[in-house]
Amino acid sequence: MDFQSISGKGANGLVKGSRISIGIIRYFQTLGGSLDDALARKLDVLQHAGKTCVLVAEVDEEAIRILGGLTIADVLRPEAPAVVQMLREASAAREHWLQISWCNNDRKAFANKCPAFLNRQCVN
Repeated sequence: MDFQSISGKGANGLVKGSRISIGIIRYFQTLGGSLDDALARKLDVLQHAGKTCVLVAEVDEEAIRILGGLTIADVLRPEAPAVVQMLREASAAREHWLQISWCNNDRKAFANKCPAFLNRQCVN
């Protein structure tokens, strides 16, 4: 089987005689690819909205042909606000202050939306 995974960037393999790659934009840049301006602008808007853009392409010595793409968006678990509220109430009942912070290593656009939802400060 001809398959290679590049941790945190993407993967590629041979599919019916063609090299198919899937990965984030940086992965394709390391392969020497570039995006046309219209696609680059669309992806930029999506990334600034906190989404991860993943492209699928056919890659050969001559060119990288984008076949498609998808976006992946992280979401807070529905129970997160209730858990934070429970921690606040437990803190108040014990008569000591519990500081609740949001810490992550995610896209800043997504990370900045979550603390507002949880009514807390973000440490990114």
